[in-house]
Amino acid sequence: MKRLTIIALLGIFFVSGSLFADPPFLPNVRISDDATQVVNQGESCVAVYQNHLYTLCNIAERADIAMIPFTHSGTRGTSWDPDQIFIDNTSGITWHTDPVVGVDDSGHVHMLVQYYTYFIKHYLSRDNGQTWVETTYVSDPNTGGDVDKPWMVVKDNWVYVAWQEFGGSSQGIRFARSSDYGRTWTRMTVDPTTTGIIALNADNIGNVYLAYIGGWWSYGMYFKKSSNHGQSWTSAQYLDDVYYSSGVGDRAPINSLAALPGGILFLTWVDDRNGTWDILGMRSTNGGISWTGPFVVNDITQGGQCKGWATFDPYGGLHVFYYHTPSWPTTTSSLWQVRYRYSADSGATFEPSLRITDTVFMGHYYNGNTDFMGDYHTIVADSNYIYAVWTDGRDGNMNLYFSRALLPQSCLCGDANGDGTVDFLDISYVANYLYGGGPEPQCNLDPTSDGTWDMGDINYIGIYLFLGGPPPCEGVK
Repeated sequence: MKRLTIIALLGIFFVSGSLFADPPFLPNVRISDDATQVVNQGESCVAVYQNHLYTLCNIAERADIAMIPFTHSGTRGTSWDPDQIFIDNTSGITWHTDPVVGVDDSGHVHMLVQYYTYFIKHYLSRDNGQTWVETTYVSDPNTGGDVDKPWMVVKDNWVYVAWQEFGGSSQGIRFARSSDYGRTWTRMTVDPTTTGIIALNADNIGNVYLAYIGGWWSYGMYFKKSSNHGQSWTSAQYLDDVYYSSGVGDRAPINSLAALPGGILFLTWVDDRNGTWDILGMRSTNGGISWTGPFVVNDITQGGQCKGWATFDPYGGLHVFYYHTPSWPTTTSSLWQVRYRYSADSGATFEPSLRITDTVFMGHYYNGNTDFMGDYHTIVADSNYIYAVWTDGRDGNMNLYFSRALLPQSCLCGDANGDGTVDFLDISYVANYLYGGGPEPQCNLDPTSDGTWDMGDINYIGIYLFLGGPPPCEGVK
């Protein structure tokens, strides 16, 4: 395992406050091992399956260097494997971009990569990203169109992908679906009248949801739904106007769409109708038939907010994170941070925002592209944690960072007997389970975060209790 360093900018003080992430978020971990600081990492994505996390990103230098950095953690983010640098030399194209990662019901990893604007390919890995097999074209290279901003959702054996396509014989909002884990694809044009940035999500019973910003220069938010795995779609539903102008640090009104079983949906995008960038939200409780909003999600309206992303946890809690800077208009000297809001009632109301980043940072802009810090970054939840990945410039260029926070409904890590504390009784409980035929621990969060209660967890609790070791599940390596 590589050793990951918690970055602290000692001796530097900012008016934005102390250099700590707000609880319950853990200290930030740099999961990029680009020790030579050769590249600036950009658009990032994260997926979770049991104890495993998978992250990937593109790079600002993608016109000159072919790579998609990919990283895996088998301990819910307490330690990370060395980067796997993915390159598809068979594509014949240097420009690898807009990557997305997902996991199917077998724990296999799916990756989506766009090659310049020529085509989009899908890859499958059965060994946590060490190797990639069963490569297929998602978009049709024979249409003659240019593709951009794809998104992928993996649900059980189904893989759904949507993108915009310019020109050629199939211009419009495009969609592809696969029922065999990405081996074969059925493609269609969902809306031939427009192109635009796409948000895509789905549930496990065949409902697929699509929200897109129609028109690159004349913005409107539209919504479509399929109840049969994307075989057919409802007519386009106009939701609202979208107001946006690019600036330093952001160049697109990126949208996201979170979905719960039962039809609760939450849609976000970046909008400047109020004079600065805000994260706007709209909410539906009936599968998109009707919506409330839009309303401003961020509770700090000074300065600019961008790159928002929303996700639900299994309990119905809504999680939204976004970049924030107190300065407006933004400049190359703007100081940024990543903030987060939680809603216990699926987006009806929100708690005050928290800061995920444990420092503020300036963006670093490759080749004079001052509007690019990665167009999107994502968060994801399981039944225990909310996980966040993003890129920031605290090290002198843009690197990929990670943090996580325990969900309110989750158990206390290391609390084997379920009494709400971690103490010597938990050591006795685990020992009885391992060696005396006692009951299984009541909390599935073992202190070493490897997914198994064993002697290593007994040692961990002992070191924590009696030798001043790190708290359970916080032994960042």
